[in-house]
Amino acid sequence: MGNLKINHAKAWAGILCLFITVLFMNCNTTPDVVEVETIPEKPLIQPPIQELISEFEEKEFTIEKGLTWNFKNGTRIKIPANALVDENGNSLKGKATLKFRDYHDAVDVFLSGIPMGYNDGKGEKGNMETAGMFEMRAEVNGKNVALKNDVTVDVRLASHVGDKGYNSYYLNEEARQWEYLAENKAQKNTRKVNLKKQVEELRPEMVFPLDRKYFALDYRVLLDEYFSHKRKQFNDDLMQQKLKEYGLAWLDADSRDGVEYNGKKMPAALMVWKKISKEKIPSWVKNSKCTFLPKGNNQYIMRIEPQGKSYTTDVVVEMVMPVNYLFKLPPEEWANNYQVAFAKFKKEENRMALLSDFTRSLEANSFGIYNYDRIMKEDEAVLLAANFDFKEKFDETISQPDVYYIPGSERALVKYPQYQWKEFPLMPDEKGLLFSLLPGNKLAIYSNKKYAKIDFQKLRNHTTPSHHFDMVTIVENITSVKDIKNALLN
Repeated sequence: MGNLKINHAKAWAGILCLFITVLFMNCNTTPDVVEVETIPEKPLIQPPIQELISEFEEKEFTIEKGLTWNFKNGTRIKIPANALVDENGNSLKGKATLKFRDYHDAVDVFLSGIPMGYNDGKGEKGNMETAGMFEMRAEVNGKNVALKNDVTVDVRLASHVGDKGYNSYYLNEEARQWEYLAENKAQKNTRKVNLKKQVEELRPEMVFPLDRKYFALDYRVLLDEYFSHKRKQFNDDLMQQKLKEYGLAWLDADSRDGVEYNGKKMPAALMVWKKISKEKIPSWVKNSKCTFLPKGNNQYIMRIEPQGKSYTTDVVVEMVMPVNYLFKLPPEEWANNYQVAFAKFKKEENRMALLSDFTRSLEANSFGIYNYDRIMKEDEAVLLAANFDFKEKFDETISQPDVYYIPGSERALVKYPQYQWKEFPLMPDEKGLLFSLLPGNKLAIYSNKKYAKIDFQKLRNHTTPSHHFDMVTIVENITSVKDIKNALLN
């Protein structure tokens, strides 16, 4: 019986020991780790329409020689020799490709997806208004390469903005923010200035056939000059036909004055003249007397005095050439010469039109995205509750589209997501507009005509201002950059 008790006690002790062991093991067992799914950070640069991302212009060059690349609009890039290194800092040789694209207006900025908000962390923040932005990359065998630490690229960007108050910035894509570089001033585009002088020299001195501004004084003088070597062949019908082909009119007026042509005194009646001033030559000019008073640079005041009258009319005219010089070439040859000269002039004029009026320069010490900007002044904005009516039903899983503001300058783009609509900063801007990109690449706008009619004084006087924005879809399917620019830019 005693042994039975002892054995029973041992059994209970074993069970208790087993329970304590299991409990100890459970307490010291590492629980399963629950993996928390991390949400990837959105890309810094988010183009809204992938198909309309602007293409890079590319230029291949030899690394040992460097590169000077001149663009048609006046932009110039200079990369010094032996400037490139690979990802490990090793110097590179051989061929490389420079890739470049630029942005100049609000639509360019919108399609790029590049953020335009600035915050230096020291109190300076706001939305940027650009005077030109560019992206520059370099590749060797399809891989991005970098600049050596002590090397910079000289970039002179074409700009349409000559205003003061702009700075240069670099987009730090790792820190996801713009970095201030320096103050920036615009310079006149010397290429355009010089080309303009050349174009003016190529401009034909006169159109052909001559237009209504060109005239001679006396029809009898024209007959004498045209048939000077064959006076017996005077032919009035032929004369009038030829004058029509030349495009030369006449006044049937008289002048005994002399004028200076290439240092020689010539009768005014023997010259081809061009009317310069807006004043019309009076209808009663026939048989009138014309007096020529010099103004300089081949220009004269032609004072017209009707026969037997005391009043006069003044018209500013320019001396073109002697009549006999015009008659030296037949009309068809003048026409051919004019067409050749005009073609040369037009070609250079078109080339000049591509050049920007200004350039802005910086020394880039790395490849990436750079901007010439100033911070928009938004202190006059009215905070209001905004209600945007797109007349569209959106999927519940899709939030309302973002609203964008383009000021009258057309060089800034401010993005307003839905969470900002309760305190929407509306800028007083008669030329401003609002727009949204709707699903299916539809473009809805609140036009500048509607914008200009907003009563800002009434909004300011209201304690809880609000405004209903009736957005109108004006492009059903955006297929090109031209579609957007035609719709949004004046």
